[in-house]
Amino acid sequence: WLLTNIPFRLVRGLDLKGGLRLQYTVDVDEAIKDKRDRNYDDLRQSLAKALDIVPKDKQATPEDLKKLSSKVRLEKSRDHAGTILMNFDSADDANKVNEEFMTPYARELQRQFSADHKRVTLRIKSDIETEIRTKAVAKAKDTVLRRVDSMGLKEASVTSRDEDIIIEIPGDDEKSFKAIK
Repeated sequence: WLLTNIPFRLVRGLDLKGGLRLQYTVDVDEAIKDKRDRNYDDLRQSLAKALDIVPKDKQATPEDLKKLSSKVRLEKSRDHAGTILMNFDSADDANKVNEEFMTPYARELQRQFSADHKRVTLRIKSDIETEIRTKAVAKAKDTVLRRVDSMGLKEASVTSRDEDIIIEIPGDDEKSFKAIK
């Protein structure tokens, strides 16, 4: 009945035919750290201008950035991939991280002052972080798809779930599986 009533070919999957299942986890924290590091470098330049270490129309040199460290210490948080901490020596300098200063960063970063107004915490917004995660997984999946296609594998399945990329290849040839891995 099946053969006469179903005009297409049934393909046996991994459960019936056996095969290879690979699961890769994308390190999305690295993508978030890359974004944080770009913001960190931009913030140093902006702070040098806001604290009158360099004129507004100039770029800060390494010597200027050393002068900047006498007024503010910037840290990349070890605990949170998308966080930058700024510790100011004076609250007046910290207050220069105002709305105008934050304008170029407002889309991506949120600002929070400590009670004494000498510490400013900048975090990548959760929607931006989600966007970075989604793009990182999509890019990794695209790379895996291109590699699978370049191997000429038939009936290979590449899917993503959260931060994982799952590759399923039906078959029973252990030698080719080693080459695929």
